[in-house]
Amino acid sequence: MEAPPTPAVLPQHFRISQHHNPRPYGGGKDGGPVELAKEPSHSDDNNVKEDRCGAELRAQLDCNLTSLCDHIQLEGFNNGSFSDVVVHAMGSVYHLHRLILSRSSYFRNMLQGPWKEVSAPVLTLHVDDNNVDGDAMAIALAYLYGHHPKLDESNAFRVLAVASFLDLQVSSANR
Repeated sequence: MEAPPTPAVLPQHFRISQHHNPRPYGGGKDGGPVELAKEPSHSDDNNVKEDRCGAELRAQLDCNLTSLCDHIQLEGFNNGSFSDVVVHAMGSVYHLHRLILSRSSYFRNMLQGPWKEVSAPVLTLHVDDNNVDGDAMAIALAYLYGHHPKLDESNAFRVLAVASFLDLQVSSANR
């Protein structure tokens, strides 16, 4: 069987490489993720052209990623489109998505295994920390959908309290 052609969008100096990944999903060989890797070039003219094409490709990917994040935020979090779980928290109701919630180990553990929440259509969060309020909960849930909150003196402590409760992992690039 012949290998599928490389998409026309990729410049010729890029190749698709595949890395082993033990997870059962992904687009690469054996379920691993597909990754772009730059092949070595042989001339300075080609290097300039490759840098320009690489920059254009990065710009297209950045634009697509931004568009995806905006779509997930607007349609997924703000509108609750295609929601598969309802979350009641701090007096508010959120129509959310298990896949997105699984970014939090708190939700991931709740939504897998022998727990009743695995198939429950409604999850009710009981937060017994007086430092957590409804606004902080909304900010933390929006963060799972890709929103980067603006923290200030009035909300930082409360947002950090709910982030701790939900066991949110914040990378240094997001701070």
